[in-house]
Amino acid sequence: MEVRRGGEKIRTNTTFDSPTPPAEIKVGYLDLKVRPFVPTPMRCFRCHRFGHGRDRCRAREELCVKCGEPGHVGEECKKEPRCVNCKGEHPANSKSCPTFMEEQAILRYRAQNGGTFGQARAAVIMEVAKEVRPKLYAQAVRGGPIRKVTAPVPTPNRDEGLPVARN
Repeated sequence: MEVRRGGEKIRTNTTFDSPTPPAEIKVGYLDLKVRPFVPTPMRCFRCHRFGHGRDRCRAREELCVKCGEPGHVGEECKKEPRCVNCKGEHPANSKSCPTFMEEQAILRYRAQNGGTFGQARAAVIMEVAKEVRPKLYAQAVRGGPIRKVTAPVPTPNRDEGLPVARN
């Protein structure tokens, strides 16, 4: 829901005193659909890992958000970006980081289905495993032509003959 204050629209979160929220609410003459609030994953500003804040961090030194190394901060970093979470070629605060997207999916699942963080993590990991698991033989055969081998299979030359074991 958005509220206008001083010409600006401000998004507001609405809470309900029930285990499950209603599908929609009536505000004046409007019927508004209700959707769950999905928070942004919590990232520590000291070690740049997910799941805790700076005050609970156990890292000894502050790490650079851009390269992940200690001793300097992101604004003055001249090194190539390297994520401390996935080791990818982007800074740790990138929204395209696979670890960030996984954490976001876990929080989205938890907001939509409830349960603990651990249960949501297990469910999301199971979903990802279903998507990447190898096909069954029947599915692979039905799927279409198999890729052709581009390199020829080496065959022995007639002149060379085959190696023979001698006793």
